[in-house]
Amino acid sequence: MYRAHLSAQFSTAYDIYLKIVHCVELLISAALKHDSENWYLLNSCPACSYSLTDEPQLKFDWLVSIDGNNI
Repeated sequence: MYRAHLSAQFSTAYDIYLKIVHCVELLISAALKHDSENWYLLNSCPACSYSLTDEPQLKFDWLVSIDGNNI
């Protein structure tokens, strides 16, 4: 049976959980010194973005994942 107050309580609890996870991730990033604006740029793979002048153009220049598994 659907109860509106339980739905609201679950939604609030889940929002609090997500906020806690976000704050923990920020603390971990700060502890590991990964919190600067250009950290990803400074720590990217130069070989992945390097191309030769006479290299043939590929159909896809980069293959990346956007689900969080590429960081």
